[in-house]
Amino acid sequence: RVEEYDDVVKWVTVSELQQKAGCKPLRITSPHSLPSAIEDTTYSYKLQAEGGRIPYTWSASIGYGLNINSSTGEISGTVNVNNSTTTGELNSCNETISFTATVTDSIGNTDSSSFSILVSPKPLRIVTDYLPYGYEGSKYSATIYAEGGVPSYNWSMSGSCPSGLSCSGNTITGTPSSGSAGTYEITVTVSDACGHSYSRKYTLTINPAAGGNGTGGGGGGGTNCKSFKVYNKSGITLYWGCNCRRRCIWWRNGVRTLYSGQVVIRKRYWWWICSVDGVISFGQAASADKDGDCEVNYYGLGNLGDR
Repeated sequence: RVEEYDDVVKWVTVSELQQKAGCKPLRITSPHSLPSAIEDTTYSYKLQAEGGRIPYTWSASIGYGLNINSSTGEISGTVNVNNSTTTGELNSCNETISFTATVTDSIGNTDSSSFSILVSPKPLRIVTDYLPYGYEGSKYSATIYAEGGVPSYNWSMSGSCPSGLSCSGNTITGTPSSGSAGTYEITVTVSDACGHSYSRKYTLTINPAAGGNGTGGGGGGGTNCKSFKVYNKSGITLYWGCNCRRRCIWWRNGVRTLYSGQVVIRKRYWWWICSVDGVISFGQAASADKDGDCEVNYYGLGNLGDR
């Protein structure tokens, strides 16, 4: 006889049941190629998933300064592929960070996907803000610095170079000749290994000989010193002449030499905040050097005193 139902069983997969019930299988939906990043710059991107049963838990071993938030799937941090520097340089025109991320839902389902982030260097730029002024007959030295791009850098210098000085590459050195007092316009250009270039114009001022009738930089106050040893007595680590770079560290009780012109002293509040602590000049050092031994102390906030 005909039964009211047939005793037939149809086998289905869990995925089919989930779809039938309106529940999608767990899967990561973010593209494999994530938004690009810039070296030594903050980065943030949130991975996305769908299906399964929330909440999700994310995991990934990324490195290079990036981590993943296990609750939200957000990738964040400061990208640092080239760990020998923190100023944005790379060893090639582009680098790639590759990793695999896994998402797990509340009942143990998982899905994994591979990702890549293209990393570019910071734009090449010259970071030296100014050229210190000099004096006729006094030793002069200035170096121009750059950051970003892909080293090694190639430098060139054009414009008017004072008599007695050598203006080449990224350095200006020598002793300005008598009668060379005046202002000189100089253009410095740097290029990197990937063909990027950056130029910056400077004005170099040469004053009459220290102790003469010139007015630039305080005139040196009539000092016989050709340079001053400056000791850091501020009680903190400072940076001599550049924007908190390792090459400019001025340790507590450390000594630097002021040959001419003026120097900007900077300090770091936190690792990412660098600010001006003070500016000192050759003339200021001459005034502070009461005993004429060509040595002075720096006490912070631009204050000098005799040593």
